[in-house]
Amino acid sequence: MTVIASLYNHKGGVAKTTTIFNLAAYLAKRKSKKVLLIDCDPQCNCTELFFCSADSYDEPDAQLPGTSIYEALRPRFDGDASRIDAKKVALAESPEYPNLYLLRGDINFSKGACPNFCVNGVSDYI
Repeated sequence: MTVIASLYNHKGGVAKTTTIFNLAAYLAKRKSKKVLLIDCDPQCNCTELFFCSADSYDEPDAQLPGTSIYEALRPRFDGDASRIDAKKVALAESPEYPNLYLLRGDINFSKGACPNFCVNGVSDYI
């Protein structure tokens, strides 16, 4: 059985990322469930939590493994594809928790909304 859990609250600082990451880690490690985290937040805090225990990612310019959400959806944003080919999406595997995977965040993901919600490339919400 597949279960989808999503947390949303427009207000910042209410522990959305911390809660969903800890729930995912618990399900992966203690309950041996396969868990996929999808980081849609342009701040990428879930992605940062996912990789923070691995010393190899201390360098700010280090290339993170896996496909980012922006890279996965870019063919749709650019109008080059009507569907996303899931076979071309590489999930990052947790260095700490078996069964935990990530479609990592990307600051550029917020650019995908600009054609629809921005004037001259500037968001109406800024």
